[in-house]
Parts: sequence; C-alpha cells; structure tokens
Amino acid sequence: MLMVAGYFFLAMSCVSVIKSLQYTLFLENVGFSWQLPLLYMISAALSVPVVLLYRVLARRLSHLALSSGTLFFFILTLAGAWRLLLERSYWVNFVFFLWAGLFALLLPTLGWVVSYDLFTAREGKRVFGLLGMGGILGGAAGAYWTFIWSNPSYTNHLVEQVLAILLLLQIVLVVIHRSRRHRARSGSRAEANVGVGDEAQSPSSKGLLASPYLRSIAALVFISGLVTTMIDLHYLWFLRRDLVSSQDLRQFISGLLGSMFLVSGFFQLLATGRLLNRFGIPVALMVLPVGLVSGSALAVIAPGFSRAVALKAIDGCLRPSLHRTAVEVLYVPVAGQGAVSVKSLVDLVIFRLGDASGALVFLIGRALVGGSTRAIPVLILFAALVWAFLAWRTAGAYVEDLRSSVHQAARSRRRLHLHDFRSSDLVMEQLRETDGWRLRVALDQLATFSEPGRRSPAVRPVGAEEMLESHISGLYSALPPWFPMVSNLVSHPDPETGAAAFHLLVRYDPKSYLRKLKKEFQKDELPDTVYLVYLAAYGDQPERMVDADRVLKWRREVRGIQGAALARIMGRTGDPAYLPVLSDWLHSPDAELQKGAVEAIGHFGDDRFWDTLVSFLHSGRTRQAARIGLANYGAGAIDRLMALLRNPDVDLAVKREVPLIMGQIRTSAARAALMVALFWPDPVISFRALKVLNKTRAYRDLSYVEASFVPVLMQWARQYYQARNLESVVPAEVEKKSRTSAGPLENTRAWRLLLKLVRERQSWSVEKIFRTLDLFLPRGEGYLSYLAMDDRTLIRDNAIELIDLRLKGEARQVLIPIFGERDRKEQVRVGRRLFGLPAEKEAVIRDALFDADPLVRSAIIAVIGEEGLTGMLEDVKKASQDPNKMVRETAGLVLRTLSQEAG
Repeated sequence: MLMVAGYFFLAMSCVSVIKSLQYTLFLENVGFSWQLPLLYMISAALSVPVVLLYRVLARRLSHLALSSGTLFFFILTLAGAWRLLLERSYWVNFVFFLWAGLFALLLPTLGWVVSYDLFTAREGKRVFGLLGMGGILGGAAGAYWTFIWSNPSYTNHLVEQVLAILLLLQIVLVVIHRSRRHRARSGSRAEANVGVGDEAQSPSSKGLLASPYLRSIAALVFISGLVTTMIDLHYLWFLRRDLVSSQDLRQFISGLLGSMFLVSGFFQLLATGRLLNRFGIPVALMVLPVGLVSGSALAVIAPGFSRAVALKAIDGCLRPSLHRTAVEVLYVPVAGQGAVSVKSLVDLVIFRLGDASGALVFLIGRALVGGSTRAIPVLILFAALVWAFLAWRTAGAYVEDLRSSVHQAARSRRRLHLHDFRSSDLVMEQLRETDGWRLRVALDQLATFSEPGRRSPAVRPVGAEEMLESHISGLYSALPPWFPMVSNLVSHPDPETGAAAFHLLVRYDPKSYLRKLKKEFQKDELPDTVYLVYLAAYGDQPERMVDADRVLKWRREVRGIQGAALARIMGRTGDPAYLPVLSDWLHSPDAELQKGAVEAIGHFGDDRFWDTLVSFLHSGRTRQAARIGLANYGAGAIDRLMALLRNPDVDLAVKREVPLIMGQIRTSAARAALMVALFWPDPVISFRALKVLNKTRAYRDLSYVEASFVPVLMQWARQYYQARNLESVVPAEVEKKSRTSAGPLENTRAWRLLLKLVRERQSWSVEKIFRTLDLFLPRGEGYLSYLAMDDRTLIRDNAIELIDLRLKGEARQVLIPIFGERDRKEQVRVGRRLFGLPAEKEAVIRDALFDADPLVRSAIIAVIGEEGLTGMLEDVKKASQDPNKMVRETAGLVLRTLSQEAG
C-alpha cells in the first residue's frame, strides 16, 4: 500500500506542476478568448482515438507493459514539447494545453487501475482514502514547488524535475506489479470470474457501457466534467481580467492549487474515511454537488472574483479527496481484465465529453448574455442540481451491482434446485428420479407452472387472455413431453407420488380428471388409495366430492395409508358426524390410521382433544401429525401455544415444538407470536422461530421494520462474541493441534471439546444473524450473502459491503466486525468493548458457567477439572445442582477431583 501511495504522491506532484504551467503559459502567451473553451472540445475529440488505442493494447499487453508504454510516451513528448516552447512557437501553446490535459488525466489513472487489482470494494473504502492522501500531498508539494520557482527563467528546471520523477514512477510500477499481494489478488479475481460465468467477465465482451451500472458511472462522470469545466472557465475569466502580471498569474494559480490540495489533504485525513465508513458511498457522492449548489447560489446572489475563487476552491478541495475516493470505489466491482478499457473510456472519453459540453455551454452563455457575471453561476447551479440527482441514482446502482454480483456468485456455487427447470430435458430427468420425496417435489413444482412468471422455458409463451388460472393445458401448443410419464406415475407404488402425479394431471386438464375423480367417489366400493390421498392432500372442498354415508361405510375397510387419507378427508369436510370415528382412531394400534386421525381432529377445534393432541408431541412417531393437528385449530390455538411456552411445568421437548406449530398457522397473530419466541431463552425455541419466519418471508413480506429485529440481532451477536472471547483463552498449542489434525496432547480433551463447541457456536451465530437479516433486507439478500460468505474471492467482500450499506446504527456497528474483521484478536477486543465481556482467563471461564447451552457448561466444568482450578471450587459446587443431568454428573466428577487436590 505504501508503494501505491508513493506512486500517487509522485504522480500528482508532476500533475500539479504541469497544470500550473498549462494555464499560466496559455494565459501569458494567448490570453483568455473563445479559443480556450474550444480547446476543451478538441481535447474531447482527441480522446476517442486514445481510448480505441488503449482498448487494443489492453487486450494484447499486460497492465505493466501498458503503464510503462504510457510513461515513456509522456517522457518523450514532454521533452519534445518543451524544446518547441523554448522556441516561442505560437501554435505550441495549444498543443501543450491539450497534451497537459491528457497527462493530468492519464497519469493518476494508471495508479488507480493498479489499485483495482490490489484491493476489494470493502478494502477500497479504507485504503483508497490513504492512497488519495498520497496524491493530495503530492499535488500540494508540486503546486508549492511551482510557486517557489514561479520566475519564468526557472521553468526549465521544473520540466527537468518532472522528467526525472516520471522515470522514478516507472520503477515504482515495476515493484508494485511484482509484489506478492498483486499476484494473489490477480489469482483471486481470475477465480471469481471463472466462478460466476460470462456475466462477470470483462465488460468489453458485451460493450463497455452495456450494464446500467456502468452507464450510471458514465453519466456521473460526464456531468462532473461539465460542471468542473464551467467552474474552471468562469474562474480563469475573472483571473485574466483582474491579474495582469505573468508572475502574479503563476503565483496565484500555483498558490491556490497548493492551498486547495492542503485543505483537501486535511479533509482526506480527518473526514473522508469517517464519512465513507459511517454513511457509505451514497452520502460521499452527494457532498461535492451539494457544496457546489450552495457556492453557485451564493455566486448568483453576489457575483464577483472572490465568489468565482470560492467555487473553484470548493471543487478543488472536495474533488481530489472525498469525491475522488468515492468514485474510485465505484469502479472496484467491475475491475479485472476490463479495468483498463472501462477506466480509459470513462475518464478519457466520457469526462472529456463533459469538458467539451461544459465549454460549449460556457461559450453559448457568454455569447447570449455578454459580460453578465450572473449567467454562468446560474448555469452552474442547474448543472450541479442535475449532478446531485445523478449521484443519488449512481449510489443506488452501486448497491444493485453489488447485489447482482453476490447473487450471481451465490447461485453459481449452490446446487440447482428442483424447481429451476431450464429445459424439457431437465424436466424429464427429474421425473426419472427413484427417490419418492424428490419425485414428489418435482411433480409439485411442475404443477406451479400455471403461474405466468414461473413457467418453464420449454413452454411456448401465450397471451394473458389465453391463460386459465387452473388449466395449464393452455400453456402448451401440443401434448407436453412429460404427459405420458406423469400418467404412468399415477399408478406408482407410493400412493403419495401417484397423488402428486394425478394433481399435475388435474392442473393440466381439470375438467376431465375431476370428472374421473368424482366417478370414483360415487361408487360404493372404496376408491383407490391414490385418489384418497389426492383428495386429502390437494382436493378443494372435499365435502362436495364425498357422501357421508359412504365414508362411514368405508371406515370399516380402511387401514394404513388408506385409513390416514380417509381420516384427513373427514377432518377437511368439518362434518361433526365423523368426530366419534376420529376420536376412536386416536387410540388405534394402526400407526398410520392414528396419525391421520391426529391431524384431522384438529379441524374441528374441539377443546376436549387439545390436551390429547399435546400429549402426542412426546412421541417421535406421532409428533409430526400432532403439529399439524394442533395447527388445524387455527388462530384460536395461538394463545394456548404461548401458554405452553410460559408454563414452567411443561416438558421442554413440547415447548420446542411450539414455533413449528405456529409456523403452520398463517395469520398475522401467529407471526407476532413467533416474533416473541425469537427472544426465548432456550436456543432451540428461538432458532426454530427464526427458521419458521424465514420460510414465511419466502412467500410474503413481513410487516416489521429493521428496528424490530435489532434486539435479537444483538442477542446473536453477543453469543458470537462470547464464543470468540471463550476461544481466546484456549491454549495456543491446543488450537495449533486442532488446525494441523495432529495427535492429541495429554490432558487437553476438555479444551479440545470446548474449542469444537465454541467454533460451532460461532458458525451457528453467524447463520442466525444472516437468517435474521433476511427477515427485513430485500427478499433473498441475506440468504445469498450468507452463501457468498464462503467465497474466498472478492465476492465475499462485495457481500459484506452490501450488508454494510443496508444496515444502520447499532446493528451495523456490532455486526460488520463479525463479517469483515478477519483478525481474531481484534474481534475479541471489539466484543469486550461492545458487550463488556471479561478479559481475564478465570473470569472468562466463570462467565461460561452460566451459558444457556448445557454442552458448553459441561465442557467448561471439565476444563476447570483438567486445569485444576481449585479457586473455582464453589462455582463447581453450584453447578452440581444444575437442572441438566449431564452438567450435574460432570460437576460431580470434577468436584471430587478438585476436592482431592485442595485437600
């Protein structure tokens, strides 16, 4: 990083000298006339062939070769141009002005392109400010050096010094490109590009400005060039009018330039990093245009030389510091093989087009209003307002580009879900599954293609007027390729699979297949199991399909899955005539029949059966059915379920079922109760409530703001930092052995168990944090960012940056170090500072004795015995009275050991 900062210091010192010479030589030898704005327009026209050349060279040369070639070009042309200037050729003033503009723009660009290869977006927010600081200090040094050597006779020496510095810059670039970090980052970017496919490759493959994000950057750079040029010309017009002496001109220009760089340096040092880290890119991009709006408004009210200088000062102080840093961070997500092409296009062509447009507007404005000193500030005011709007739009595009890169990478690294049917071949492949569960999921998902937004690409598009809500045959121009296979699956040995296949056929042609179903249920004989299962699981209004007398007759013939399906049909009809039958089946020895009755009887909402259904939660055989049965009580069950949670006499295993039951009650009251369960002391209850809310968020938005989730986020974050703090007291040799998988050390079994537990706790806490984030961030953003956290390329940093931009206040302060800080010791320090965690080893161990997890409590008691910490004898005695049997037994063993050592 120091080498890159050194490059910017040297480069900007050269730029500062050349810019001072650029303006003073032109004003001295030519003066301020219509030719000056015209030069800005010519400069824009010349930038096009330069960019085309850069694009060709960027494909054939490495970044080092291209940078070296550019530096040697500047060395040779500067030496030649200066010889011509010494001969006092009039036309050379115009050529030197154009060359200086290219030099001032390209020389820093070379350094930024190198920076994109070295740093990620998150690192850029921290590091680019320091790199910019190097450039600012270099600019100040160059400007004040020019001020000291302001006598025209010393100009030769200034040019010679610039040539020497350019040679030194070449050496710096070689050292940077050969650094270890540069090689590692280049490999990381290559890996990321391979992982996400064509979309992540160089933007030049599909047009440099193909993406909306790049177009937003281009628009921002264009308007900034337009406004800056108008400010420059307005300032130079006043300057030439009020200052006549050549030496006064040179001293004022170089002195103001140096002062602006100094102020910019202080701002960069004291404010840029804080603003970027606290408010992010959106605010950083808005500061300069808002400042220019204020300055131009003042210039409109009270025009004059001092206001023109003030406008120039605002632009000159904020542009090299905060604004430059923020804009350079915008480029990081698109860096890689196309960095040179993108950067050269935007900084040379787009910015120069802005220059040309600003010069044209200035010329037209001066021509229309003559000598009015208010006209140009008015134009600057309107342009700055447009700039502020584009800055706001670009900040939003930056967030969306980060989101897109994270989503593409996360999706490319996870297994394809069954519902992601991309071709008819893939549909057929899924239907050949032998696993019953996977086959049922494939059939169910294929049935959802009646929804216009989720139909298969293999299906021909049809107009909305042809779409039938429950009739998917209208989506196909011919018999679908899966139809014969699905028809055969109706007779599958597994009735549930057959029912799912029949459901798909009903969705395809409801009229024919529902007529067939009705005929089956009008017979006196018991229908086939497939039809019973279909009506129980998928059928609408089963009471219209079945006759109560026939059902009561069939009840004597059914058993197993048939009986369970018939029981569910009884429950869904809600006919009280079935209640005595279901009540008898609750105690049936037939397991399937009993489970069907448990599910069905909840539909009646009868208080007499509540306790019976709760009792079924104790058995693993009937637990799933009891969840469904209790959920079938509907909204009236919520208060009773919460009472189960609060009752200290209820078995913990039953309490842990409550969130899963409430998750099947799709009402706002159930979601509110789950929000309460998030804060339950038992980690299993809170985690299950969280998972249920995640599933709810998958199909509907939750009406809770971020502030509602901050307390639970603090709870998960505290658990993470406590685990990290506990890990910090694990002996180094134990941790080293765990990383190398070497043989166990003597008397370290307790430590190794504790280390394993705290690392699992950390991983689990991070998962819970991301699950909670997914409840209020844009849908899917938390989940896909969590997937991207396993990525070792720059995608991980993009995910962290995305979360950083989304979070606010306390949540951001607490969570970002968990994701972005890779130094474990620093994380421990952050946790101790934020949550007041203990630092001494014995205090950390004593604090862990009160952990909610009995495994952790048992492991920490074993560590006390292994370490022989007799000073904690009283704490172990208290633990021997713990409600958990495992903790009590561990404490008893350790208590005997410590008592012997103490005796």
